[in-house]
Amino acid sequence: MTESADAARRPPESPAAARRDRAALKGIARQAYRFVFANFSQFLRRAAVPALFLVPAALVDHVAAGSRVADPLGVRLGLGLMAWACHVSFAVSWHRMVLLGEPVHGMGIRLRGREVRFAALSFLPLALCGAVVVPLGLLGSIPFAHGLVPDGALKFLFLIGLVSGLVWCSARLVLIFPAAAIDRPIPWRMAWRRSRPVQREIIGAVLCAVLPGLGILAVLAAIADRMSQPWAVLAAALGVPLSLAIDAVAIGTASLIFHALTEPDQVTPEVR
Repeated sequence: MTESADAARRPPESPAAARRDRAALKGIARQAYRFVFANFSQFLRRAAVPALFLVPAALVDHVAAGSRVADPLGVRLGLGLMAWACHVSFAVSWHRMVLLGEPVHGMGIRLRGREVRFAALSFLPLALCGAVVVPLGLLGSIPFAHGLVPDGALKFLFLIGLVSGLVWCSARLVLIFPAAAIDRPIPWRMAWRRSRPVQREIIGAVLCAVLPGLGILAVLAAIADRMSQPWAVLAAALGVPLSLAIDAVAIGTASLIFHALTEPDQVTPEVR
């Protein structure tokens, strides 16, 4: 059993310990933003190569979405898988930067055993969420089948339930991702149990980390839909570095939560 797993196994022993954890998580998203700005050169070195792959992928996706041309060769699927690999490689690298201060080795995209394990874990929140939301959606389809609920309302409720469930499951399992990135894995049941007393604080931190950037991305997407093609392409391209910056803040938030809950006696990660 690793040190991180031992720490995750121990829930707060008392209300005082739970209060200590809540205090440690206060302002954690703000710390993640500060870490990105203070280590911006490290962010650029890690994001440069993924961005070189992601920008063309985003442009192809934008052009394809606005056309009716079929994609028999699965080009968009291939680009989507490449984008996912870029985000996984960047996530592992940034977790290790925040928690270990590890310098970047080269500027490429790495997909070794560590990244593959991390990628596999990324499906776990979706699987747990789907195990709950999908049966509920099937139950909800019964009133629709009898004409009691409009189709649009059912789809909207299902989407809200899916997004809410995914955010909650991701927050409850947040410890497994930084742990896997630094080769100190935590069983998901332990992570789930350890996060229970502070789940509201974790969800709040995650939302504070990602919502500002997602709002800007939504504005860029709206601009891209309404402007002429050259400006629309530029707006789509600008979304790539912004999405990587959002990744960095969210990943940093997860790393700092991991640090606060499993290494409370260690010095908080600072500027590298």
